[in-house]
Amino acid sequence: MKSNKIVITVAFLSVINFLYSQSKQVNDNFFSTALDTIKNVNVYLPENYDSTDITKNYPVIYFLHGSGGDHTSYSGIYPILDSLITNKIIKPIIVVVPDGSSGPFLGSQYSNSALYGMFEDYIAFDLIRFVDSKYNTIPSKEGRAIMGHSMGGEGSMRIALKNPNLYTAIASHAGILTPRFIEFIGPLVLAETDSNNQIKPSNGYWTQALFTAAGGYTPNMNNPPYYVDLPIDNNGNLIDSTLAKWNDGSTVDLATKYNTKSNLHIYFDCGTNDFVFPYTEIFADTLKSLSIPFEFQTFEGGHTDKFYERFKVSVVFLDSVINKNTEKIKEEIISMEKYNIVKYTRIYSDTSGESHFEDIEIELSQVDFAPPAPPLFLSPLTKATKFGYLSGPLDWFGDWHPTPKRQVFFYLSGQIEAKVSDGEVRLFGPGSITLVEDTFGKGHTSRAVGKERILLAVVQLED
Repeated sequence: MKSNKIVITVAFLSVINFLYSQSKQVNDNFFSTALDTIKNVNVYLPENYDSTDITKNYPVIYFLHGSGGDHTSYSGIYPILDSLITNKIIKPIIVVVPDGSSGPFLGSQYSNSALYGMFEDYIAFDLIRFVDSKYNTIPSKEGRAIMGHSMGGEGSMRIALKNPNLYTAIASHAGILTPRFIEFIGPLVLAETDSNNQIKPSNGYWTQALFTAAGGYTPNMNNPPYYVDLPIDNNGNLIDSTLAKWNDGSTVDLATKYNTKSNLHIYFDCGTNDFVFPYTEIFADTLKSLSIPFEFQTFEGGHTDKFYERFKVSVVFLDSVINKNTEKIKEEIISMEKYNIVKYTRIYSDTSGESHFEDIEIELSQVDFAPPAPPLFLSPLTKATKFGYLSGPLDWFGDWHPTPKRQVFFYLSGQIEAKVSDGEVRLFGPGSITLVEDTFGKGHTSRAVGKERILLAVVQLED
């Protein structure tokens, strides 16, 4: 009885904090180039958020809803956020809930699908660009996390593992983290079949869930009337060729390709009475076998009944990671000053013409640079041919192109998001330095993001 009183008290305090909090929920929308349409998004802004104060930036958590929902779902997270921030359990944060709904079934699976559209790119690229350009965010990996529940739990884990350069942490609740859940859902789907033993979306919930997943993993626009390939036939037999496609690009598959140097902090949980539970255990065993650090928590509960309690736990986890990042950045600045190290990013082409990023450090040596003034620290000098400044509008975008010359860019204001042909995306802003040497091959893309115009100093080098 005592534990029930505690839960009721916490819930009551959350409601009181929500009623008196000055936080805001903004129902916003933007045009997604990946989906070629306008998408809705709900944005939680903490108390004292001031859009005119560009000196105060906030970390962002992207929350992906479950199947059957949209950006207006999971409204119970907002009073919880108010309570956690008001009671100083977490620091003020922006939370973004995008619309992941899509017909003709229960949702988009947050995947790039011929049936649903390019939802994964919409979340990982379009949404981040929009939020960083409109709101006062920390526009880098260190200040960005992603999380979700059920369909959103799987989608957030998959997107984070595929794009660890974009997110510092992931939190997944009750996500179906391996395609082997077909072992559970298969008999339930067969139990819903009609007298003709046909598997159709209208048969029932579990059949709709199967079609929803198939629309994300194995859409087939040449297979009417539902335009999906199912991993089981009408007798419940597994179709190996289809199941192989489900496995390709799944969270388990991505874990085998994950580079631990990406430093993605991974949290997931699941109730022991949840049908998903055995499959989250499989995912945990996979990460453990690959020596990938993670935190996996279990609790007594089902698929949805304990979600809001678990949301508190995961948000505190994400907050702790982001705060550590802030301290780490400060320590790196101090370290660089102490040891006189300059860091920059090189963009180059390999022998096949594919472009990549490379992180480079230069140690400066003490020299009498301008005697009789005191000694300074200097790197080896490189011959250059020209110097100038480069500026552009807020919405500037340069599609795939190699650099016309070897050149160094010093970022003075604004931000540029660059993408290389191996798929990696990085964000550069004031203080960044890039050496661009991909003079042949596919090259890279460049996009101005944020609220300030771009201004760069350019030094062109000898060929």
